[in-house]
Amino acid sequence: MSSLNNIREVVYKNLETRFKTAGISSHSEVGDSYDLVEAGIIDSLGFVNLMLALELHLGISIDFLTLPTDQVSKFGALCLFLQKQSNVVAGAD
Repeated sequence: MSSLNNIREVVYKNLETRFKTAGISSHSEVGDSYDLVEAGIIDSLGFVNLMLALELHLGISIDFLTLPTDQVSKFGALCLFLQKQSNVVAGAD
């Protein structure tokens, strides 16, 4: 099981170069409503790559059917979704 703060850090680390280009040097500087797409941090292909990297890093299989498409580009909502996915896997053990 991963804490929300850990998930936020992992997502940030996977996009660190892009965040730093945008002047953001820590995951704690990224607000929950920060839109990764609108800010140019990620695009659709980048999102797929991010999800694959996170599945490997977190050891989870992301259930895309439960992915909140209206909120997925928001940093906080994405991290919360990933934490819930992580908890589902932990609960299955």
